[in-house]
Amino acid sequence: MADYIAEMYKMVEFLSEQGKPEWVDLLHGMIIYIEEHEEVSESESDTNYSEEEGNAIPEGIPDFQVDERGFHSLV
Repeated sequence: MADYIAEMYKMVEFLSEQGKPEWVDLLHGMIIYIEEHEEVSESESDTNYSEEEGNAIPEGIPDFQVDERGFHSLV
């Protein structure tokens, strides 16, 4: 994730040189949001769902129809 943030800082620098303050502010806001929520997403990625998913029943691919206008609907 740090690589992405470093790339975003490069974009901020470029946009700043080009005189685009609104984009600089937008990217700064995105970087702050990512940095604040990075810890939450990393801790959630350690969750083991194997017991819950192990009991899942495979449903397969449902049958569908396509009408004359190209709309798909389940059978």
